[in-house]
Formats: sequence, C-alpha cells, structure tokens
Amino acid sequence: MTCSRICSKNRFLDDFRDQARRRVAYASSSLYLLSASSQPRMDDADVSTVPNLSERLETLRTCTVNYLEDLVLAIGSEITSRLPTSYLGNLAVTDRAICLRVCLICYSLTGSSQVPREMQLRAVLASRNGKDCLVAAGTGSGKTLPIALNILLDDPSKQLVTLTLSPLKRLHITQESDFNSRYGVPTVVINEDTPRDDSWWNVSSDSR
Repeated sequence: MTCSRICSKNRFLDDFRDQARRRVAYASSSLYLLSASSQPRMDDADVSTVPNLSERLETLRTCTVNYLEDLVLAIGSEITSRLPTSYLGNLAVTDRAICLRVCLICYSLTGSSQVPREMQLRAVLASRNGKDCLVAAGTGSGKTLPIALNILLDDPSKQLVTLTLSPLKRLHITQESDFNSRYGVPTVVINEDTPRDDSWWNVSSDSR
C-alpha cells in the first residue's frame, strides 16, 4: 500500500510538472502563465491569453503565497536551483511571500536570467519591514538590485518616488540604463549635467 501511494504521488507530480512545462512552452515565458484577473492555483491557470508586463507584475504583487509557491514549483529547477532555500525556509510566512514575489518579479523582468541572492533578499526585507539597512559589498556584487525590487513591489497607483544618491557619474549612467531598460522603472539622472531648461522638468502624465 505504501509503495502504491508513493508511486501514485510520483505520477501526480510528474503529470503536474509535465502540464506546467507544456503551459510554459505555449506562453513562451514561464510567467506568462499568470492571469491578471484572478489568482487560481496552477492546475486551474488559464493560458489562453498572455498578460502584458504590467498585468504580470500586478499579479505577482498581489497573489497569495500558495500561488507563488505553485508557480515556483511549475517553473522547476530553472529557478529553485538558484533560490536560497535554507534562508527562505526559516522565514515567517509573510517574509517568505515577499522574497518569493521579488524572486519571481526579477526572474520575469530579466527573461529568467537573474534571481536575487540571499544578501539582496535580506536588504529588500529590511526595507519592507521599515528597518534601516547598510549593505557593504564590492563593486558589481548587486547592491543596486534591492532598490529596483523594492520599487517594483510598490503599488504603482500611489506614484511613489524613490531618490537614489550615487557618488559617481558612471554609476548614474549604469543605474539609469538598468532601471529603465532592464527593470522597467522610469528613471532620470539629476547632476551637474542636467539641463537647466525649465521644459526638461515638465513631465506630462502621458510620458510617465
């Protein structure tokens, strides 16, 4: 009986993963599985339409922790092998949900090429929980990513503004490029090279 149950469970998981892989292939991206109009579990997900980026992000910002976990399972080792599972496993449910959200948001925006590391998740959690955070790490280690992820977690209807102070113009250029093109966060650089023309500061609602 025990063997039968184990075999049955294994077949169920194999079928579940196979079904998820077919849906992923159909949608061309794992996160196209998301439906902006509802929060179904993965076995009920409808992939007849492909949500746009803002719809996918909205779903990831608001869906339940069960939905997030189902989505991670459906994507499989492509993302699970890069998650800091030991760290995530020791978190409270609310904090784990925040981490899974930012991991899936980052995975989606970067075309599955990037998943936040533990250091970056710790920085995000500190900010979401209203704590000060100091990250001491070398150049190119990923200190900027938590800033982008915190912005992406915010409700866009609130039109919040984030100020980032950077000491180097080269870093200004890199961050502006990454935020605009890679993460879809509207960003401008303001320094001594910024135009003094008043028209530069007039931003219409259509261009935001």
